[in-house]
Amino acid sequence: MNLKSFFVLAAIGLVSANCFSQNTIKSPAPTPSGSNVALFVLHKIAEVQGGYEVVYPYEGQERPSFAKQLADFEAGDLDVMWTLANRKYEEDYQAIYYPLYYGMFGLRLPIVTNENLHMFRGVKTLNDLKRFKVGQGLGWADTDILQANGLDVVEVTKYPNHFPMLEGERFDYFPRAMHEPWSEVKTWSKYNLTVDPHIVIRYKVGFYFFVKKKDVALIRYLNEGMAKLEENGMHKQIFLDDEEVQMAFRNSNLENRTVIDLANPELTKNTPSDDSGLWLDINNLDEWLRGQSGATQE
Repeated sequence: MNLKSFFVLAAIGLVSANCFSQNTIKSPAPTPSGSNVALFVLHKIAEVQGGYEVVYPYEGQERPSFAKQLADFEAGDLDVMWTLANRKYEEDYQAIYYPLYYGMFGLRLPIVTNENLHMFRGVKTLNDLKRFKVGQGLGWADTDILQANGLDVVEVTKYPNHFPMLEGERFDYFPRAMHEPWSEVKTWSKYNLTVDPHIVIRYKVGFYFFVKKKDVALIRYLNEGMAKLEENGMHKQIFLDDEEVQMAFRNSNLENRTVIDLANPELTKNTPSDDSGLWLDINNLDEWLRGQSGATQE
């Protein structure tokens, strides 16, 4: 489902933005451009299970920053958020342990300048990668992972600043989740940037729904809903129908990339690591795609 389809649903009343009743899930609003897998999964849970309605406190407003959404979540103005897992989030809140992007956030493709298109051609190991400076957001979960693996990280205070700083050679590359860089280099086309074709940086990390621990009924509701969507293939269908995910599979050419594996010290024992169906396997991608019911790839 794309944003156009989403707002069609809103127009005919399948997605309410106004009715705050007892059984509502106050949710972050759609991303104006980019992937909305988490939001569409949340709506599918409500559709399949009933009993709750997804509503938007931010209706009519510019989508706030993640920091603002997190503060609103803490204050009770949002009932759910979705983000990359780390130990602090898993300690402070309750994660719904179904990785919404099947681990795609742990498959990182570097954005580089056009002049450095082949900078990583000879990179084969983590030690090789350590020669280069990486740009990453201040306070991002990924930043801790990169630093823990000995990479030279330049921390960037605001997301839009990554692109001019990369072009200005403040660092050598900006690693993005597999579905992100293609649209980003287009959006920020005024900077001299492209997607590296040589490597994929891989680490296991979950991107989950998070709920406050006291919201026991909602935690149960989302866990039951995710189990149903996983069992009937609807989660994977939503994932594979996402335009940015489709672009990632079309453009990434994973079979011809060198895999650089990183350890994730933020990975907790609650991570469903042993459930192979919940994680993309780039070594057996065709088999993984065939393994879900009714899902198709564009």
